[in-house]
Amino acid sequence: MHGGAQQPQRIIGFWLTQKGDAKVEFYRDADRTGGFLGRLAWLRQPNDDRGRPALDENNPAPALRRQPILGLVIIHAAYTGQGSWKGTVYDPDNGKTYSCYISLADPDTMKLRGYLGFSLFGRTETWKRVKGNF
Repeated sequence: MHGGAQQPQRIIGFWLTQKGDAKVEFYRDADRTGGFLGRLAWLRQPNDDRGRPALDENNPAPALRRQPILGLVIIHAAYTGQGSWKGTVYDPDNGKTYSCYISLADPDTMKLRGYLGFSLFGRTETWKRVKGNF
C-alpha cells in the first residue's frame, strides 16, 4: 500500500467491539505527536439499573469513580510503524489497565490485543469499523 504518511490515520473512526456492546471512536491526541485516543462513543447499556448513567465504579482512583463510562477515554496509543499501534487499554468492567497492541487486518477490521506483562498472556479481540451513522 502506498501513501505511508496516511498509515497512522487509518485507525481514526468508529469501531464496534467484538461483543457488539460498545463503539469506540479513535482520534488524534492533540497533546501528543503521533498519539491516538479511543473513547467510548456509544454503549448498548449506558445506564445503570436505576436509569442513571453507568459510572466508572471500578476505577482504582476513588476520585474518578463518579465519572460516566460513556465518553471515557479508554485507549492511549502511538503509531509504531508497519501499520500497528501500541499503548494501553483501560477496562471499566474491572478497573484494570492493560498494555495493548493494535493492528489492522484490513481497512475495516482491527485486531486489538490486551495483555499484562508479556503479549503471550493476553486476549485478542476483533473490532469492525462502523460506517455511516450509528
